[in-house]
Amino acid sequence: GGPRGLIRSVQPSSCGAWVHCAGGRASVRAGAHPTRRRQARPCCCTRFTRDEDPTSSLVQSRMVGMVSITNPRVSSLQQRCATSAARGTKKRASGSCCHSRGIERRAGRKRRECLAKGVQEVDHPSSKDSQPLPARERLVRAVDGSFDPNIRRHMNAVFEPNVEEIEGAVTGTIPDGFPRGVYLRNGPNPKYNAGQDHLFDADGMIHGVSFDGAKEGTATKASYFNRWVRSEGFKKEEKAGQKLYEGVLVNDSWRMLSGVLKNILFHGALKTRGAKDTTNTSVIHHAGKIFALMEAHKPALLSVDRNSGGNATLRTEATGYDFNGGLSHNFTAHPKVDPETGEMFLFGYDLVTQPHMSYTEISKRGEVQHSVDVRGMSRGTMSHDMAITRTHTILYDFPVVFNVSNIFTGQFPIQFDKTADAKLGVIKRGGKLVKWFNVDRGGNTFHTVNAYDDDTTGEIVLHALRHTPEKGGYIFDTYNPSYLHEWRIDLQRDSVREKRIGNIGVELPCINPGYVGRKAQFAYMLVDGYIAPLDNWAYPPQGMLYTALVKYELGTGKVADRLDAPFGTYLSEPCFVPRENSSEEKSLSSPSNVRSNEDDGFIVLFATNAVENKCFLMIADARCLKDGPISMLELPHKVAVGLHGCFMPYDA
Repeated sequence: GGPRGLIRSVQPSSCGAWVHCAGGRASVRAGAHPTRRRQARPCCCTRFTRDEDPTSSLVQSRMVGMVSITNPRVSSLQQRCATSAARGTKKRASGSCCHSRGIERRAGRKRRECLAKGVQEVDHPSSKDSQPLPARERLVRAVDGSFDPNIRRHMNAVFEPNVEEIEGAVTGTIPDGFPRGVYLRNGPNPKYNAGQDHLFDADGMIHGVSFDGAKEGTATKASYFNRWVRSEGFKKEEKAGQKLYEGVLVNDSWRMLSGVLKNILFHGALKTRGAKDTTNTSVIHHAGKIFALMEAHKPALLSVDRNSGGNATLRTEATGYDFNGGLSHNFTAHPKVDPETGEMFLFGYDLVTQPHMSYTEISKRGEVQHSVDVRGMSRGTMSHDMAITRTHTILYDFPVVFNVSNIFTGQFPIQFDKTADAKLGVIKRGGKLVKWFNVDRGGNTFHTVNAYDDDTTGEIVLHALRHTPEKGGYIFDTYNPSYLHEWRIDLQRDSVREKRIGNIGVELPCINPGYVGRKAQFAYMLVDGYIAPLDNWAYPPQGMLYTALVKYELGTGKVADRLDAPFGTYLSEPCFVPRENSSEEKSLSSPSNVRSNEDDGFIVLFATNAVENKCFLMIADARCLKDGPISMLELPHKVAVGLHGCFMPYDA
């Protein structure tokens, strides 16, 4: 029972019954007790738990209506029959038992036929024998947990900011083959007046786990630290001991304008156009340096200090870093580093004035070697990510558009225009001209998965996450699920082919960093779990909890593997860490587009147990997610929700 969208799972009982429900459909093992809605009294052999949630692999599959037979050799006729039967079930099922006679009376002839043929459970597309979902299949999105007090309590716990900076030991076992280095993750975390402004207006905080303890080879010791990025705005507020800057990311033009004017007049925020330099979005490493990033500013330069005991901490060395005067524009939160040449590629956008975008390449030594203004953009757009191949860079001009007229209607000036053009721009590495391609309207892309040159077709292949809001307007406070898409850009024919290849709402993707700009077989990303109100924040009105990690096969759109977190545990952005001395690591200089052992490494991410108010650094084997984490390193305190991170080897 419970509010709509919540799941109670029945564990294996002495009678052998498995009962799961989701989205109004139920699955029952053949010969077991079927289920009935609102049956208050379970059978004597059934035990109810809350350790399975609606976003688990088994439950998500019911939400897309896929039914399979346990025997993988079952005929397609039986599968079609099973699918039809599952869709024909009109009554919702809940996790309680009743007699099979009642359920069969309600189900109809097809349902009875399928039960007789041995239909046992709904299968997820991650199974070995599954096929990519047709475009007509129902898309999977987050479950609305607004009416579940447990989910709302968990949401507030996960989004609760950290209030202090600490260093401490990490409890747990480091797996064999894990390299020496440091995992860093950035995210918004206000020091003063938490919850008063939009989350994205908050100060940047870096959480880090250092893996050390051996001069060579794999790590033997881990330690944790967290530090605020000491931007100019942060240092002013820290000195004053109170909040000074007004938040500006609100869909209220008059509040936004008053905040901008106050920040400029009283706090010298003219260079940052009235906003605080929060530097709160991502953290990267390149040419031996560490940078904290936020796309409206230049980077902050950081350093990791390690002591003889193997512990580490973080320092902010400089803000507004401009690469010795070579960088003239803002710095995207998602630059790309070529794993073979060591070059870094980036862009910056200007919402108000021309040129609306600039493109820069930085050498492996950390020097600006090429920079051009991007022509052909008639509007300022909030472009968040990009992509590279061996030969080209792909830029985005999607319709999240700055329009000053929005201010006079009381809105935030940056709004999504569902009817406006959407474009991909391609520029040759080292080139000056961008070639623009119109793509399907009505959607937007925040995060790239990867891109590569297809030597067979001569096309540029781009994989990214695309969402299609139902209407235009302010989209930063509403949930719009993103799905894995593929674009094939033909430079010779001036054409683009686009298709959706995934059906699960996902976010925050990563790949093996040795495959950036090359043909990658796998990508890892989080599954949208629950949306619910953020009771302790003024903005945004709702938050997201991620409950699973999927491994996509990019060539087919199939889910190759999946890890589901237990109920009450929520995941942050994954990061791929190559295994120490792996065969893949040794082959990165290979000219081939496809190399073996691409998934020979680890997936690391922060996992928060909202029930026990604990946080872990979860380490999973990228080759076998379904076996669960191979290590859960307990951290000395809970880590607040965050955004993007990276792993920096200590020999980098």
